[in-house]
Amino acid sequence: MFRKFPFVALLFFLCVCFTIGCKDKAPQAKDSNLTDYELAMTNQDTAAVTSLVDQFFQYVESGDVASAAGMLYSINRQNPLEEPELLDNEELQDVMKSFSSFPIIDHHIDYIKFNEVYLNEVKVSAVIEHAHDGMPEIATVCFFRPYDFQGDWRLCLMESLSGDERIISNNDVDSLQQHYADIQDK
Repeated sequence: MFRKFPFVALLFFLCVCFTIGCKDKAPQAKDSNLTDYELAMTNQDTAAVTSLVDQFFQYVESGDVASAAGMLYSINRQNPLEEPELLDNEELQDVMKSFSSFPIIDHHIDYIKFNEVYLNEVKVSAVIEHAHDGMPEIATVCFFRPYDFQGDWRLCLMESLSGDERIISNNDVDSLQQHYADIQDK
């Protein structure tokens, strides 16, 4: 049969080779299930997001919450791929009220997790009072959702009341924070 139909023989041979080749190879793990988007991130992306977060908190720490709020964007929850928009007046007032209600004197980024264009996460500890005289640091936690719109990073707050969920499970937070700290120490 194969002599009469060389095309069938070739097709059969290729199928056998493909099947054997696929069985011999173990699936390639992507290092902790990283997304293709995350694998494409560079140090420049991390630096850009870090700069946005640091600028935001420099405004807050100096008492200029209006400028800090003016940096924030909102993601369209129905179509997250649309360009994020600056906060409207009501949202600006809510953010200004929240960040004016307690004095933030310092901050540190606990981790940055990239996942997708619109689905990234930054955890920041906002320090209200430094540790002193045996008293631990008093801090609150803020979560941001940096958005990569056509290569231009936009800073969005996570809004749990609007359905935003963290992309990092509670089980993975400690290891991610340690990994981020190790990277910063290098």
